[in-house]
Amino acid sequence: MNRKIQNEEEKLLYQKVTLEAQKEQVDAILESEKKYHQYRHDLSAHLNAIHHMAEKSKIDELKDYCETLLDNAKPINNTVISGNVAVDGILRSYKAKCEETGIGLQMQVQLIGKNVVQDYDLCIIFSNILSNAIEACKKGDTIRLVSYPYNNSLCIMANNPTNKEILINNGEIKTTKNDKTYHGHGLSNIKAVVNKYDGILNIKSQNGMFNVEILI
Repeated sequence: MNRKIQNEEEKLLYQKVTLEAQKEQVDAILESEKKYHQYRHDLSAHLNAIHHMAEKSKIDELKDYCETLLDNAKPINNTVISGNVAVDGILRSYKAKCEETGIGLQMQVQLIGKNVVQDYDLCIIFSNILSNAIEACKKGDTIRLVSYPYNNSLCIMANNPTNKEILINNGEIKTTKNDKTYHGHGLSNIKAVVNKYDGILNIKSQNGMFNVEILI
């Protein structure tokens, strides 16, 4: 009976995590698309204004207008990272967070061509890896994330510096009241997805680096 209750609780937790990951995924994609369409709309208006000033030979006004555009220009990040729209939405979102906090993020993400792992499960894995890593890092640190097909599976590896001692016992992180770096369900969420696909999750901490290795 206790085991049954525990299984139901784990199922409910996984469903909650899945819904949250899907919402984050959709929000990131919609925000990216919104900025892209706003950029295209504004670009058309700016080009018309520039063309009009050029026709009237208003060189000084044209110069001032262009300088203002350059000062206020914000790059629209629509870069393809993995080729998966949902995953790229998540990766671009966390890349922006890293840039805001002065944390480096090196990514080389290649996924399996066929849908062996569902998009929202991939989003759970990548979002939790990067969220935990950003929380553990300080300005100037660098997070590294790599994924690639391995036979019929997907290998995901990530590492980041950490300035706190992390105790690992039987694949589980032991936190203390004073150490909240990896507190919460971050790694539990990743583990739930890995178990869903009968995969392998290895975590280790050594020489000031925290490493995550996944095979699903």
